[in-house]
Amino acid sequence: MKKQYHILNGDSLKNQFPKSIKGKIVVARECLVDGSVKGNSLTDLFKTRAKFISSNYDGYTEQDYFEKTVPEFQKMQKYSRRCRY
Repeated sequence: MKKQYHILNGDSLKNQFPKSIKGKIVVARECLVDGSVKGNSLTDLFKTRAKFISSNYDGYTEQDYFEKTVPEFQKMQKYSRRCRY
């Protein structure tokens, strides 16, 4: 049986997602619809986004971005390497 991966658009959906549904969960806490997305690498993109998010959303620091958002992107990268289409 193939593994299932569920990419959810936010923590609110994660909290509502049925626990009976099997598979790995990734919470996309970034939608890239506002602000710069410039960067010559993924690391540069993360720095750009962390700066934008922390400057425009109260209560969310650059450190928060690297602790809460970046790991979810890393999960997607890891899982995508395992998928066979």
